[in-house]
Amino acid sequence: QTDQATKDLITKAEQALAANDMAAAAVQGRKAAVALLDSRGAWTRQAAQYALSGSDDDVYAWIDLDRALAQGQDDRETTLHVATVAAPKIAAAAQGALESPDSKAVGDFLTGG
Repeated sequence: QTDQATKDLITKAEQALAANDMAAAAVQGRKAAVALLDSRGAWTRQAAQYALSGSDDDVYAWIDLDRALAQGQDDRETTLHVATVAAPKIAAAAQGALESPDSKAVGDFLTGG
């Protein structure tokens, strides 16, 4: 789970990038990436570390795509864990989300069951 302050930083970075304000995007993106270094998700942590160790272009890529891809991978790992340890009905729902062709199924499972 990402706290609201970090979500706000991500939103500011995305807005700056969309507005082509590259300086603000780099600053806000780096702040957001630093905030995610303690994330429970290994994919999210690695993506944030990579963005922080790279150039502004790496930060822009992280804001635009890499962060969301990493979050998706973390969500899939969490859902897979639930599928292996939960009660049968919940495990079946988790497995269904993992097998779904709908790209939002895993996120929907984690937020709404």
